[in-house]
Amino acid sequence: MGQQARLEDAKDLSPELADISETIKSAAKRGVQLVNNLNRLTPERSLEPTAVKVHAFAAGFEPLARAALAETMEFALTVDLPDQTLLFDPGLAQDALLNLVINASEACGGHGRIEIALSKASDGSLEFLATDTGPGFSPEALKQGLTPFYSTKGDKSGRGLGLTSAY
Repeated sequence: MGQQARLEDAKDLSPELADISETIKSAAKRGVQLVNNLNRLTPERSLEPTAVKVHAFAAGFEPLARAALAETMEFALTVDLPDQTLLFDPGLAQDALLNLVINASEACGGHGRIEIALSKASDGSLEFLATDTGPGFSPEALKQGLTPFYSTKGDKSGRGLGLTSAY
């Protein structure tokens, strides 16, 4: 959807490409509905922890994050850890981080800076910290932020899945 939105925002989009873009958006929304229906059958996604080299994980994630962002967004990824192997589910971690990056980009209105930092938390676990230059949460959005499909976008362009998926 992030790439589709970039295509949709192109100013010189031909009618043929606009139709293709609309088809992509429609298919993605159908996919969201399918996943939601499947999630009702499976209470939660199972974790598949594996030994992961943190620096390699970060190096693999960075191009994915950059591809999801408009060229007007700055992105920084830092790893404040020695190069070590930790046990976690890299697929779930990547999905969660990508959702945070997309949410942050939307919150920034397509212009600003997003930073992801990987470090060791006080309890010894791996901590992912995401910050952006967006306006922050209103009190209402803060209360509803983890509610599936809750969106602050009045034009209904928001999917309301970023923070829920990351959580």
